[in-house]
Amino acid sequence: MENNGMLDSRQRLRREKLIERQALAPEARQLIGAAMVPRLLALYPIQKAQRLMAFASLPHELELDPFLHCWLQQGRELWLPRVGPDQSLEAVPFTGWEQTALSPQGIREPLGPAADPAALQVILVPGLAFDPQGHRLGYGRACYDRFLAPLPKHIFTCGVAYEFQIVEQTWPLPHDVPLDWIITERSEIAVNMEFF
Repeated sequence: MENNGMLDSRQRLRREKLIERQALAPEARQLIGAAMVPRLLALYPIQKAQRLMAFASLPHELELDPFLHCWLQQGRELWLPRVGPDQSLEAVPFTGWEQTALSPQGIREPLGPAADPAALQVILVPGLAFDPQGHRLGYGRACYDRFLAPLPKHIFTCGVAYEFQIVEQTWPLPHDVPLDWIITERSEIAVNMEFF
């Protein structure tokens, strides 16, 4: 019974955050996306990284394109996620938007061979809600948790979110993998200080 209550709470939180995200005006999303560039670049693990995996933003997600553009201009390696045939997440080096295709979920995914994610130094992670312990609530498919769980601990994992996506409780499940850091347009949550 308690487990059902927890799952109900997670579903309710998902719905709330989807509604809040959809209510954000396009102009506000663009402003926040631009404001996130210096905030992300100021993080020490990102400053020293050469190989970073980010994500191609969905409609209403925090707009990461300005950061991706800046990262590439600096001549550093960018990788993006792709959902494989078995619904597992793959890390694929990004070579340009012309080398991407829309997934059935409407996500811009890179073409080309997947690479070993253990070679990454930083992974930026999307989500619907994040809590102070570094747990994230995604869309319910556990793709990121399965992807992150076996990776080496020297890879810095950072949730990227709007401030309103920070909540007190996400009701994590046993397989949920906490992140090292969470950053929004207004605040940061330090979960693991070992990278600083």
